Formats: sequence, structure tokens, C-alpha cells
Amino acid sequence: MNLQDIRHLFDYTEWANDLAMEAADELPDADLHRGTGISHGSIFGTLTHMAGAEWIWLERWTGRSPAKAEAWTMWTPESCGDLATLNDRWQDVGEVRVPESQVERALALLPAIDPAQIEEVERCAWCGSKDARVVAPFTTVLASAGAAVVAWEIYSRRFEAAVAAAFLALLVVAMTKMAAGRLVCTNCGREWRAPRAAPDPSDLED
Repeated sequence: MNLQDIRHLFDYTEWANDLAMEAADELPDADLHRGTGISHGSIFGTLTHMAGAEWIWLERWTGRSPAKAEAWTMWTPESCGDLATLNDRWQDVGEVRVPESQVERALALLPAIDPAQIEEVERCAWCGSKDARVVAPFTTVLASAGAAVVAWEIYSRRFEAAVAAAFLALLVVAMTKMAAGRLVCTNCGREWRAPRAAPDPSDLED
């Protein structure tokens, strides 16, 4: 991992957060705050938990470790109140995370790498391609299931429910990629950082 990799991860986090907030902004306030039986009560509760968890990890990263009561004071549906307030606070977290000092701090924790190897590291270990994408288990199934639910709600003329279902589907897919995603080469489909090894005989037969 190098500077470009860390910046890419920061950019991906910002993209996923913005995607979730844009989808939430399309929901009526009643749907945003309605209890749905999920872990954090509502869609808004889930978003506040996501933002709060990111802030807590950033605090730990910078050498502070707030106690549980203090940690969640700003990150509850009651304290945030509405989507605009949550968005402002979450943006502040992003502004603290992105500065170059944070990238340098991350790099300082990584093993040293020979500059001559950087070009090799930034390419697929198998085919040399520079193109990669993030994949995670079951995201295709989750996306298909979400699309089916949205289509059914639209067919049933429950448009607000369709918007809520679309948001939840996007949120679940984004969180799955963030939690269990891995980088694969778009050219050969293999693990991006996998060590080069002798080819499998079955691969030679194709």
C-alpha cells in the first residue's frame, strides 16, 4: 500500500458517504425517521451511527479515545435532529480525515517500500493492468433483490416505499463493500495484491 492507495480509500469513503446522504435527502422526513426494526431504529438512526463510528475511529487514530457516553453524545438522532445538521457534522469529520498529515500518519505505520517497486505495486500482480475495482460477496444478489423490491413497490404505486427501499439497497451494498470489499483486477479478475505464483494448470487449458 502506498500514498495513492490511501488517498483512493479516502476518496471511496467520501463517495460512499455522499451517495448515502444524497439518497436520504430524497426521502420524506417521516420515512427517514420511521422505525423499521433495523439495528439503529430508522434510516436516520443508521446514518448517525455511521457518522459517529467514523468520528470515533478518527479520534482514536489521532490519539484520543473518548468514553462511550462522550463518544456518542453528538451522534444520536436526537442530538443531530435533522439531515442538514448531520451532514454538516459529517462533513467536518471528512475535513479532518483528508488532510495530508493524516495520510502521512497512515504511511508511517506501513512497512517501508523501495521506490523502485512502486510501479509494480500499482499494477496487478498477475497481468500488469492498472485497472481495478472493489468487489464484495453477495452484492450482486443484494442489488438484484433491492431492485426487485423497488420494482414491486412502484408497481403497487407505493412510491415513498420504493424510494426507501432503493435507499436501503444502496446503503447495504455500499456498507458491504466497505466492510468486506476486496480489490480485484478488471482485466483478469484476480486479487489485485495477490503474490505472483506459478500459473494453475487448469488456467493454461482455457
